[in-house]
Formats: sequence, structure tokens, C-alpha cells
Amino acid sequence: MQTNPPAQDRILLIQNFEKSARQTESTIRVLELIMRGMMSGFKEFSPTEKSLTEEAISKQINDMKPMLQQMLWQQMLLMSHFMYQEFSNSEIEAYINFLESETGKKYIDVAIEGYGDVFRSFFTSAAPKIKKAAEILKESKKKA
Repeated sequence: MQTNPPAQDRILLIQNFEKSARQTESTIRVLELIMRGMMSGFKEFSPTEKSLTEEAISKQINDMKPMLQQMLWQQMLLMSHFMYQEFSNSEIEAYINFLESETGKKYIDVAIEGYGDVFRSFFTSAAPKIKKAAEILKESKKKA
């Protein structure tokens, strides 16, 4: 892209695609779900993490969002330019039309919620297993 940058109309189209696909917004939401899952899962067995309230977790996440927004937006645009380089402008416009439809919006929302369910389930089941493994490791070091 540095040696052969896209035309201005393609840049604007990809920016419109990113907005319609809610790529940055969705990625931030998924990162938020991961962070909430990690903090919630690990505070269950870590004495130092028990003080993390839902408000404290929200504040930490909200403090990070502006930095994430700019960084991810740029990455999403670059990724989309690369991923859709073989697509014509009219094909991307058709995809944008789908994403802006009620069905397209539902598609994006369901995907985000699906990621949330996966990460909540993972951290709910992983935290106790990690705690048990840490306890076994701690006991084995005491015996050694």
C-alpha cells in the first residue's frame, strides 16, 4: 500500500465499510468482554484482585477506550484494504448495504454476543482450573 496507495474513492469506501461493519466498535467490545471476563474470573481466587469492583473494572476499561479507538480504527482500515483488495467497489457497496440492513445489524450484534458468551464461559471455567494448578504447583515447591 505504501508503493501503490489506493485511490481516494477506495479509501472513502473502505472507511464507510469500516463504519458500517462497526469493526472498531465491535473489536473494542470484544476486548472489553475479554478484559471483564479475565478480571471477574481471576478476582474469584486472587486476594489482590478481590477489591476490583464492577465500577473499578468499568473505569479501567473506559480509560483505555480512547487510545484503543484510534489505534484499532487505523488497523481495521489497513486490514480491510488488504482483505478486500480483490473486491470491486460495487461488491463492497453491496456488502455495506447488507451490513446497514436490519439483518446485517443483527448479524453483527449476534456475533459480538457470541464472542461474549465464549469468553464468559472460558473464564468461568478456566479460573478455577488455573487456581487449582497454581495450588498444586505451590504445594510441590513446598515439598521440594
